[in-house]
Amino acid sequence: MLPVFLIAACICIAGLVLTLVSMNRTDTSYSSERSIKTFSWLYFLLVPIALAFVVLLAFLL
Repeated sequence: MLPVFLIAACICIAGLVLTLVSMNRTDTSYSSERSIKTFSWLYFLLVPIALAFVVLLAFLL
């Protein structure tokens, strides 16, 4: 069960790093509405995929 938690922690850390890196970029055409749309699509796609991966991995181990 420990490997599943380690993989989940790695996924969470990778998401945090990606979020922080993309938030630090400066853009002259910055739009908060566009940023919210981008991040919501990112999380709506990645969270279910990551969750399914962790659940499948848990059943395999």
